[in-house]
This record gives sequence, C-alpha cells and structure tokens, in this order.
Amino acid sequence: GDFGVTSTKTVSGYTTLCGTSMASPVVSGCIALWLQQYRTLHPAQNPLASTVKSVFVETADDLTEAGPSFDYGFGRINVAKAVDLLNAGSFLEEQIANADVFTWTFNWDGSLPQASFTLAWDDPAAAENANPTLVNDLDLKLISPSGLVTAYPWKLDPANPIYQATYGIDRTNNIEQVRRNAPLQTGLWTVMITGYNVPVGPQKFSLAFTPGLVLTQVEADYSAQLTAGPNQAGIPGHRPFTFEILNLGRRDDTYDLTLSSSRGWTITPNPTVPTVPGLKSSILTFDDFIPYGTDPGVVDTVIAHMVSRTDSLIQGTDSLLVTVLAGYGVILQARLDTAGVPQRAITKTASLINPGTLEDVINWSVTDQLGWAVVPSGGSFAMGIGADTTFTLTPTIPETAVPGSLNRLVVLAVSQSDTTKKDRDTISIQVIAYPPQSVLKTFTDGILSNSTNPLFVWSHAPYTPFPPGFGVFIHAVEIGSDTNLTIGVTRYNAISDTQVAISGLPDGVHYWRAITYNGTGDSSGFSVSARFELDTQPPSPAILISPPDQSASADSTPLFVWGPGPDKSSPGVTLYFWQLSLDSLFTSVRSKFDSLTTTATSYQLPIYGPYLNTCHVKAYWRVRTKDPAGNLSTPAGPNRYYVFRSGDLNNDCVVDVFDITALIDFVFAGQDPPLSPEQGEINCNPGADVFDLIYLIDYVFSGGPVPCGPE
Repeated sequence: GDFGVTSTKTVSGYTTLCGTSMASPVVSGCIALWLQQYRTLHPAQNPLASTVKSVFVETADDLTEAGPSFDYGFGRINVAKAVDLLNAGSFLEEQIANADVFTWTFNWDGSLPQASFTLAWDDPAAAENANPTLVNDLDLKLISPSGLVTAYPWKLDPANPIYQATYGIDRTNNIEQVRRNAPLQTGLWTVMITGYNVPVGPQKFSLAFTPGLVLTQVEADYSAQLTAGPNQAGIPGHRPFTFEILNLGRRDDTYDLTLSSSRGWTITPNPTVPTVPGLKSSILTFDDFIPYGTDPGVVDTVIAHMVSRTDSLIQGTDSLLVTVLAGYGVILQARLDTAGVPQRAITKTASLINPGTLEDVINWSVTDQLGWAVVPSGGSFAMGIGADTTFTLTPTIPETAVPGSLNRLVVLAVSQSDTTKKDRDTISIQVIAYPPQSVLKTFTDGILSNSTNPLFVWSHAPYTPFPPGFGVFIHAVEIGSDTNLTIGVTRYNAISDTQVAISGLPDGVHYWRAITYNGTGDSSGFSVSARFELDTQPPSPAILISPPDQSASADSTPLFVWGPGPDKSSPGVTLYFWQLSLDSLFTSVRSKFDSLTTTATSYQLPIYGPYLNTCHVKAYWRVRTKDPAGNLSTPAGPNRYYVFRSGDLNNDCVVDVFDITALIDFVFAGQDPPLSPEQGEINCNPGADVFDLIYLIDYVFSGGPVPCGPE
C-alpha cells in the first residue's frame, strides 16, 4: 500500500522508496533465504544461476494483465511460492546441443488451475555491438494430447511497448514462459525444448514448472512432431516459409513430406526426404509464390503432411497462412555476366516487375564502376499492377581497356511512390583479348592425300591473361576451290576441338583455312589458307610387256619389262611392286611386294640369284602400281614363264641317252611332247624334228656342240 519498499535510513529512522536501490537488497535477501532451503535439501550443491531465475520468474505474481510487460517484467517476487516450488522439486537442469530436442510428458486431469513452465539459460556473451545480442537460442512449447494445439511462450513487441504480451516464437530473450489456464484438454501433454540455434554449446538450461505436475522424459525409439513456422504476409512474389520436423525418438528416422497450396500457388523447391537424427530437429524452408496481380487480402493456406518411413503410424499435419498485403514493390533482374574485347559495344536486356498491388512508376539508373559509356544511363516506366517490362543497356568497352580487367555496372530500380521499395542488380563485364589466330598443322604445302575422311588439324596460342569463365574457344573451318576461298566454299561451324575429320570431299585440288572464336564470338580472323589435293581412286593396272604370258626360255635371268596404266597423270612419284611366285596363286612368293619396290618399269633377275637357277622351273610374275596419292591398283598379270635346260627332254636335269629316246618317241612315235616346244629345239631352229635328234646324238655320243641355250 506504500508503493515502495520501507527500510532503514542511512542516519536513523525509516523511509519508503522505489527503484533498484531498494529492490536489489530485498530480492537478494529473498534469494538468500531460498538458497538456504536449497542447500538443506541438496547439501554441498549449488543451483545454476538460470535455475534461480526460472524459479523466481515462474512463481512471480502478475501486477497487471497476465504475462510479462515492459513496465513490470514478469511481476512481483513471491519468495513463499518460490520455496514451495523448491520443496516440491518442480524444476530440472539439463544441457542441450544445437538441434537437440528434449521431450517430457505430463498428465493433465484438470485438478490444477494452470499449467506453467519457465525456461531460462545463461547465454554466452555476444560480440561487441552485436545485433541481435542473443547467442544461443532455445525454444519452449507445449503440445496438446491431440497434437492439434501448440502452446508457444509469451512474446512482447518492442516496436509497440504498450501492447499486451501475445504468444509466439521468441528469438530475442534467454527466458521463455508458457502458461495456460484451465480448462485444458485432459490427457498426456508434451513439453518440448529445442536447441534451435546453439553455436556455442552445449548450453545448460533450467526449467521450472507448476508444483503438482509430474514430468516424465520421453525416450521412445520413434516419435515425431511436425510444426509450421510463422504465418507469412507480403506483396505478390516469393514468400519464404518454414516447417519443422522434430524427431522425438532416440533413433534416427526418415520422413516423407508433402506440401499443398489451397490456391494452387507454386511451392518450391519440391520437398525432399529428410533424415533427422534422434532427439533433434530439422527446419525446412520453402517458397510460396504469390502470383503478380493478386489482390490484397487474399489468403493461401499451405498444408504440410509428414509420414515416418519407419512407422507409417507416426504422422503429422500442420498449416500456415500466406496473406497478400497492399503495398508497393520492385523486382529487378539484370544479372547478366558477360565478356568482350576492347571497342566492343555489348547490348544486354534487363527486366522490371511491379509485384505490388498498386500502380506505380519505377525509375532505374546505372552506376558504372570504371566510367565506361552506357546508353541509356537511366529511365522510368509507368507500370500497372503485376506488370513487367524489359529494357536494354549498351555499355561500350573502351579501346584502352586492359584484358583481364573487370567492370561492374550496378543497376538500381526505385519505386517513385515509396522510395524504400527498391531493388538492385549487377552486370559484370570481363575484358578479354582477341583470341589467338589459328595455325594450320595438316594438309599444308600442297599435300596430296588419298584419305576419304581427311583429318584437318590446327593450333593456336593460349589466352594471356586467361579470362575466367570466357576462355572457351569455338572453331570453324572453310574449304573452297581457290586460294582466297571465294568459290565453292563450304563452312563447318561449332567445332570444339582443334581438329575435325571431314568426309564427302570430291577428288581434286582444294584450299582450306581455320578460324577461332572466343566465348563471346570475337575472332582475330582466318588463318593463312593452304592448298591440298585429294585422289582417292586406284590407278589402272600396269601393262606387262616381257616375258609375255606362257613364254618359255632357257634364260634363268630374264629381264621383266612393264609399262604404266593409261589413266594416271597426278604429279609425284609412281611406285611399282614386282612379285615372282612358283604358283599362280602366289602362295610360294620368291620376292614380296615390299622388298622389290621400284620407280623403274623393268627388273632383271640377278645371275646366280635364288630364283630360277634350276633345270626346270615354271614361274609366274605380276606387278602392282601405287600412285603418288598412295592408292594401289589391282595386280597386273600374272604371266607364266617357263625356264628349262635345252636337251633335257625327260626333265631329270641330265642330258643323256634317255633324252635321245624321249625325242625319238616324240618325233617318230608321236608320244608325249616336251613340257615346252622350245625344249625340243636342240639345234636352235624352230620345231623339234629329226635334225634336232641328229644334233642331240652328236652331242651325247660324239661330244658335238651343246644343245641350244645356256647350260
């Protein structure tokens, strides 16, 4: 009744005063009495400072309306009730890590006037001038037996200090109180404390509650709670919102989450399947896009449904509201990072959106970091509700710009009706050098090729300095019929490598060149052109001249002569591959193509060579032509050539009486002729007759002249 505290004066007598000078010693004395009782109940122990705070706040008496206020705090200290709570043991101390969840249950039978819980913790010191100053943020809430009601703590509005406290999530204080008066739903209620954000942990905390309530800590393997975040409101556009999955069980669990919009608005991103560790929580953030042009006052209900993958009976549903407010707004989209070479004008398009619910004029301007010329440098648009428009900006890179430098154009858009509504974006322009010119590496200097799929290769020096993000080169090749590539030109674009194989080119003389572009389409021009010739057709077979086909001779070192085919006139060296075999299929080759390669049109077997120096040999020979382009003809031939020993008619490599008998049988009895007609021409005259018989008898019995031909 004296509106203060009555105490002794410094000199003598008593006085009544208000303020912390009087309140501090009184509260200190009350806490000292309480501590005396605490140590009686808990010898050699000291409570946390947060325990003392939570107990005295929990038992304080409201002085005006229910709940805290900026005038009276949580009310007037009541030491008797604080001691009663101590004696009842209605408090606890724990510690919590980031995202941890502590859960207790209590049975409400309606016998008490209220259920009240006060959470307090000694928060670590914040950095100097930090805003907000709260370091570790814990959350307290109650959940009804049905799961449909969530009771949040008291919350004051600093912007409106005269307003009465309401309920909500507190992100400011290190003390929270949830108090609900009877009647309450009977059954098993849940008390939940969450380490919402504990960067400096673990954090010790204290919880004081109404005497008479019995808390049982929940330690189920699997249990979960889905809780919607705060309702959202704003002008059309993107509105972020949150849902929290609390894993109340001791084991990790995974949940399927579905979201729906009552108005069919777009919600992004699509819900993933989160896994939440045991006794921890996961806050998921989404975006509800309010379509531009939506009228103020329209409300969208976002409903979330959660199902445990471990136990489908563990489910949760909650919802929040997204309300459209009247107001102005600006959305600018101009983030168009690009690059260019000096003296290049770059035109880029930016867009403006009026997301507000009122018509507006939006002004925009450009600030250039390096002082380049930008046209235009600003402008204005009268925009209807939800309207959008585009505009172009053309900065010019000056001639003096240094490759490797970076310029940033800051575009600012401001509502003319409400200059606090603005948006800005940045265009980054990288200055790059012209790409190096290409240098041809293949098909240079008039190369002649027989390839049907020729590979064209070129190179270029690397960028110096290398422009980050814009160092990709794109190439093109042109092939034409004249050195300046103005006639019959075919262009091959979008080549990512420094080589390309091109098929379908006709035979004949061609010219080609390459060009290299950077990522913005700049080039230093074409390479020097180069001449090349394609010849993909095989030459005609050679003409075999001597020895002719089916010829026979005693000469074991004949001269083989041939001539070129009629249709090859390409410049360059023509090669011939001569081949000799003892059978027409050339399975017993005496000399392979690659060992008898010549540019001449004749070849003579060497004397005493390992070829035809036997008494009787039937041989075959052929020639293959390789033109200057490398094309091979089909073989010319084969021609048969028969080598024999004159007078050896029975082919036993000895000229004797048995050969006389064989010649008599042929001349007079018409029996088997010699293998070759020339074999019986002993006297070197055409035809085998009696004169050859006389010549042979004279040689064998009288030592006359040797038979015709070399021994």
